[in-house]
Amino acid sequence: MSSSVINNMPLAGRQPASLPRQLLAILLGFISAAAANVIFYLLVTGLLGVPMVAPEQFPPPELSLIPVTDVILFSFIFSLGAGVVFLVVANLSRRPAPVYLGISLVVLVISLFLPFRMPRPPVPISTPVVLASMHVIGAALLVPILIALGLPPKGSEK
Repeated sequence: MSSSVINNMPLAGRQPASLPRQLLAILLGFISAAAANVIFYLLVTGLLGVPMVAPEQFPPPELSLIPVTDVILFSFIFSLGAGVVFLVVANLSRRPAPVYLGISLVVLVISLFLPFRMPRPPVPISTPVVLASMHVIGAALLVPILIALGLPPKGSEK
């Protein structure tokens, strides 16, 4: 590819924003991802009646409902991890947007396998499917927000 084609790509020419703006992007990304995941969780469990259960970690190994607070907690944990990686890439890479996007896609694909490690049976297949869907929903909101707000096009931040 010629350099003029690369320079006209939407992700080209992005430089890191100031640290406060990057932290704001991480916060907005987390809020967006958590809100979307909570809405999805409530729709799936409330309207569709899909059981969201997971095994208890301590004996006896019985199933219990996954509370909505866990959706928020894990959205926060994954957003925090994505935010730390974003800060490192944004401030060390010469091409932060494509590098971060590539890392994010690889981590997302790997994360899709985690929910399917739950023991089936007794966990119904609906639980890991919904959990994996929430990974995609969270990433679909978090990654573009981080890139758009934390890596504005060159010369756009004052």
